[in-house]
Order: sequence, then C-alpha cells, then structure tokens
Amino acid sequence: MQNTLFIDEILREIFHWSAAHGGRDLPRAAQVCTAWRDPALDALYESLTSLKPLLDLLPKFENGNSHFVTVDQLRTFHSYARRVKYLSHSTITYPGLIPNTLLLSLGRNGADDLPIYILPRLQTAKVTLPTKTTCLIPPCLSLSPELRELHLDQGFTSRKVHHRTDDYLKQVALVAPHLESLTFRGLASTETNRYFADMRNLRVLRLRTAHTLNAETLASIATFPHLEILEIHAKEIRPADLAPLWESSPTGSLFEALQNLWIRCTPDLLEFITSKIESTELHTLYVDLETPHQTTSFWHTLFDNIRKFFSATLQDLSIMHLLDRDDAFNTDMHDINTIGMKDLRPLSHCHNIRRIDFGTTFPVNVCDADFTHLVKWWPELESLELSAEITNDCVPPTPRVTFEALRVISTSLPKLSYLALPVDTSGITEDAIASLDVVGQRVLRTLSIMFPHLPDTTLLPRYLYTLFPDLPEVEYSSEEWFADWIKVTSGVRGLQLKCDKVVCA
Repeated sequence: MQNTLFIDEILREIFHWSAAHGGRDLPRAAQVCTAWRDPALDALYESLTSLKPLLDLLPKFENGNSHFVTVDQLRTFHSYARRVKYLSHSTITYPGLIPNTLLLSLGRNGADDLPIYILPRLQTAKVTLPTKTTCLIPPCLSLSPELRELHLDQGFTSRKVHHRTDDYLKQVALVAPHLESLTFRGLASTETNRYFADMRNLRVLRLRTAHTLNAETLASIATFPHLEILEIHAKEIRPADLAPLWESSPTGSLFEALQNLWIRCTPDLLEFITSKIESTELHTLYVDLETPHQTTSFWHTLFDNIRKFFSATLQDLSIMHLLDRDDAFNTDMHDINTIGMKDLRPLSHCHNIRRIDFGTTFPVNVCDADFTHLVKWWPELESLELSAEITNDCVPPTPRVTFEALRVISTSLPKLSYLALPVDTSGITEDAIASLDVVGQRVLRTLSIMFPHLPDTTLLPRYLYTLFPDLPEVEYSSEEWFADWIKVTSGVRGLQLKCDKVVCA
C-alpha cells in the first residue's frame, strides 16, 4: 500500500468526502487496517441524523426495559459516541422509545473514567421536542460542554411542552456555557423568555416565537455584546414597551455588534429599533412588516431611517408587506400605501447595496424613466426583485415598467445575476429591437417576468437575447399563456445555439 495512504490528514480528507456522499464504504474501510480504523469511524459517526446507529450498539430492549449493560459494553458505546459532532433528533428520525433504565445505566455505570455527557464532543444539535414524554430526548444525549450551535423546535401545536422546554433550556445554561448559536421555534413561556435573556454569549439568535416574545427579553437581547445575527418575531411589542427598559438599563450599548437583522414587527417598532442600533457593521436587513391599517403612510420614514443609520454598510435589503386577503379586495386602489419613487429616494445614498427584494401585495409604483435613476443609485446590484403578491382572484394592474427598463438595466448593472419585475412587454416592436445599440450583459442568469400577459414569441426572444446573450431561461407567472412563454425561452435558446455554431465555424 502507498505510504501516502497512511498519512492521517489525507485519510481524513478522503473519508470526510466519502461521508458527505453517503459513506457506504466507511464501515469496510475501518476494517482494512489499524491506521484506517479511527479516521474512518470518525467520519462515519461525526454527523448523525438519527440516534439509531448509537443505540444499536447496546443490547436490545423491549417494552421500555433494557437488558443489563456491562461496563465493557458501555466503554464500546462511548468509544463511538465520542466521535459524534453533529446530531439531528426527532420522532421522525428516531421514533423509538428511550427507556429510563438505559439512561440510568449510561449515566450511572459505576466506572469513574467514563464521560458524564454521552456525546462529549457534540458541537451542533438539532432537536425536536415531542409531545409524548416517552419520546423525549434527555439533555445528556443532546448536549455537551463543546456545544456551539443548537436548533430547538418545540412547535406551535401544544402548550403542554412548555415545562419540558424550560427544563431543557435550564440544562443548556448549565452544560453548554459556550453556546454561540441558538435557533428556537415555538411558543415561548415567561420562563423560556428569561432563559433567552440570559444567553449573553450568543453570536447568532433566531427566535421564531410568533407573538410570545416579550419586551423585557428583547431589551436584554439588545445588550448582548457579541450578537451578530438576530431573527425575531416582535409584532406584539410596541416602542412604549421598550423605551423605559432601555432607559433604565445599566449597559449603554445596544446591538453593538449586529450585522444581520431579520425582524417581523410594525413600522413604528422598526423605526424605533433602527434608531437605537449602535453597530457600524450592519449589512443585512430583512423586514416583515405588520400594519393595523393598510393605508397608513410609512415608507418614506422607514427608508429615511435606513439612510441615516446604515447607508455606508447596507448590502442586502429585503422588505415584505403583504395585506390580508380581505383588506386587499376591500381597499380602494387609490388609498393603498404603495412604494413610490419619492419613498425610495433616501436609498439613493446606499451605494453598496448588492441585493434588494421588495415583496408587497401591490407592485412598487415605478416606471421606465425611474430606472435611469435607480441604476445610478445602486451600481453594485447583483439581485433585484420587486414582486407583487396579488392572488389569481384579483386582476393585477398593468405595470408602468415595460421592456424599455430592461435596456437600461442591461447597460447599467454589469453585476446583476437575478432580476424579477412586473414588466409589460406587450408593446415591443421591430423598431425597439433595431434601435438597440448594446454590448449585452452576460451575467444575468434569471429573469422573471412577474406580470401575466401574452408575449410576442417572435420579437421578445430577439430583444432579450440582444440584452442578455447568456440568459438561460425566462421565468413567468402566467398559467393562461404558459405555452407562449415556453416559446420565448426556446426562442432565446435557439438564438444562443445559432451563435455558438457561428463561433465554432
């Protein structure tokens, strides 16, 4: 055998690659020789999507009762358990019971040299807390002092698991003091909120808690000194709830390390929070807005706040604001608070933006002429989506954006790779194609025409090919003219193939 195949670093790289592609050969590789055994087993057990491979190492149990487990059997079990760094557990990945007798034999085995935590090198755990106590995974099987990332899914179907969540988070605080990332999904009790508020070492915190996050917890989270990524649902919290808490806080700095903020809230809370963020490195802002009145004007204030505090650093801006179905149908279109060019103007100072994604019920109110300004404001843009979420039951208004805007985009945004707009291409003519004097933007990979209408299957492919010669596909949102839009993509592809043959000749 070649000497290079005994070098530990090379073996581990090979076996890691094998594990990423299923790892079916790793058990056999572990039996080849002593030098291969540990690297192969480390790769095989490093990432587990179920507890089954570990529990299968122990004597079988029936009806919740395990056979006597000897110290030697436990030593073998722990020799494999110490290799696990990633664990995903739920009643789907492991529907069986974890009996108390087995847990007692693992935790109180009479051998002082065996580890206290069953997975002592565990770094990442994804745990779903079941509604049945018998299926509950105990902390000793899913926590370790080395744990850095925890995903905890309690779900929203029952409040009965609150006390189990609280017990689990209590153990997290005791066992994993160096935890850096927590993702929690489910309803949070008052006690659960307290545990969140005490996790001051976190760098990443995602709380998908619907309406159950309280103001006291959010006020405490703002003071976490290392927090870089934050996701919260805070639609029930008001500025008046937070202001006195921050005024009385002994810690002066708020959100001092924040780089990425994902928040579901009302416009007034967003305005208040953004004015308090002291980080000079925030580059990503994702906002899901909830408004009690769908005609309230707030866009200009929101964008002006972004200009004041984040214009130098912001690179990724996503805003969702979707009306309730009844509100969308019952509100006069003239009273709808849509995003207009005047509202967008404060963002003209955000020259470093790479991605913009606006998802609103009604389209952003811009026209072809506005794009001559937008492309100058955001010259580094790589992704632009201005989508409208009108349902099939409602006839969408004809957009003021036409194929002419695509010409401006093609010549002015050289880095753009994704574009989704409600565009009306129905007025395209031979003269429009003949007047094109462009080199062609070759970076765009996705063009989504988000306005259902009948395309010209002859002229539109020629127009798009001239602007975006390497465009792979044209996406569309039109069931009625599905076949026609397929022809548009086929037409663009046909022109590309024709060009390829000319080049090869």
